[in-house]
Amino acid sequence: MARARLEPRAEITPTRFAEVGRPYLICRGGVADAVALCSAFDPLCWPARATYGGHALRHRLSLYTGDLARRLAIFDGAWFPINDVAFHPSEPRALVATGSYDSGYCYRGALFDWNWETGEARSVLGESREVVRCRFVDGQRAAVLLRPRDDDEYGDAKAYAMVVGGVLDDVAPPGRLDYDEDDRPRDPRLATFAPVEPQRLGFDDRPSPWRGLPASDRASLERAGFEERHRVWDVAWLDDARVAAVHDNCHVEVWRLPHTREVVVRGDGHGVQLLPLGDRLLVNLLATATSGAGPRERSTLACLSDGALVEWRRFDRAYACSTDRHGRLLARDTGSREVARRDLGLDVAGGVFLDQDLGRYDCSTHHVRIDGGDALYFLQGTPSTGHQGKRLCRVDAAGAIHDGPTWDDRGAFLMDGCATRGLDDTIVRAYRDYHPDPRVCERAIEAWALSGAGARWRLAVDADVTALITMADRQVVVFALTSGRLGAIDARSGELLADHRLAVDGVPTFATALAARGAALIVGTIDGRLLRWELVSP
Repeated sequence: MARARLEPRAEITPTRFAEVGRPYLICRGGVADAVALCSAFDPLCWPARATYGGHALRHRLSLYTGDLARRLAIFDGAWFPINDVAFHPSEPRALVATGSYDSGYCYRGALFDWNWETGEARSVLGESREVVRCRFVDGQRAAVLLRPRDDDEYGDAKAYAMVVGGVLDDVAPPGRLDYDEDDRPRDPRLATFAPVEPQRLGFDDRPSPWRGLPASDRASLERAGFEERHRVWDVAWLDDARVAAVHDNCHVEVWRLPHTREVVVRGDGHGVQLLPLGDRLLVNLLATATSGAGPRERSTLACLSDGALVEWRRFDRAYACSTDRHGRLLARDTGSREVARRDLGLDVAGGVFLDQDLGRYDCSTHHVRIDGGDALYFLQGTPSTGHQGKRLCRVDAAGAIHDGPTWDDRGAFLMDGCATRGLDDTIVRAYRDYHPDPRVCERAIEAWALSGAGARWRLAVDADVTALITMADRQVVVFALTSGRLGAIDARSGELLADHRLAVDGVPTFATALAARGAALIVGTIDGRLLRWELVSP
């Protein structure tokens, strides 16, 4: 086919502070009287699905003028949490202290010297260290507090509460490196750093930023127009002029194009799925148990009706759901193996036509959601209690269960799955080929025959797929990756038709949910935005 292209049309949701994920630290100062707003982009993980690989965004420093009226710059170079920001006394530069515990033994991170006017950032230290605090002593020197390299460096089981510190005479990268007996690099300037009380180096006892923003900081943000939005889990068209979305800070929202929010429902938990069921739209709400024994999460299915949510079915555990064109719903039990599993098939009236254990469910290996087909689909291992040798099974219109083609047809087993209906007798699926060496990561999108004949085409990709949709009337597949790519594929040939790095006003983001209506496309993002794009043919 002639090469189609994807083009941005509008940002539906508010643009003010739109690039901010979950804020956890504010630092002020510098020659510009600037405000550094540090925020996180949470992993895409809930009991039904985990999308871990290739994330383009983890932590962000958004630099604003002192009155929060204007954004000056963005720093996205921090892979670890941002613990502190220190402004240079006379230049448009800041030290950005990052790091965290690796949950096993070591404390890793980096210290960056960032010039927000040029965008240049350089790593100051010659080794990976968790940097807890930093400040400029003068224009050239900086005081720095670090965690120990690991739990045993000072023979203290409470390494997480200890800091070592000193003064760097120059914040340029080290001219040379030393190496320890295990050939690990060591920055020689840190050789004199020793355990120290923070006050000795001029630091206050500010609480850890991971305790969240102080009430005064959050109030100042809200006065400036901040509304916390992040992780859009699903989007859906209601008609030509209205779209629905679920994200971490609501049960559901309804927006009338181009920019009017007509409905927002909030409460305990948040929405994770939007499910067409007959002529209705159901919302899968995920809530967390507050105390006591039992499952940590539980699901409620609610019907969106006249701008409100009406409870349809409530469960005592978390479910991942999919639907078919007959108005039926399959609810896969995502709970632990310690509790008897209970997978459910529900008809359009909510009646139970299937109630049994369909086999192990794991959020990294068993997720598959294929809506709108003749059958309800699920993945089942061989044996059903396992995660390898999976097959794509189906529940037919009569409620009978049938084994389908082998899903794990390319290696030991496939992970990080995502799928949508394709053309004719295919589905379009995405996956990561498991390899015992984590440095080996083969990922692909392919049109896969339900007959078991394998792939009709395959496209290698560089990160996990967050969303896939087929625009059947245009014979195009649209995909989104955690690396920030948004692309279009010819559904017949597998030719890559369009490939974008998703950004809004030059600020990177990545898509987490997609919905199509005709040539129009709604894109939900990791930072809570709803964007309207369009598939344009030559």
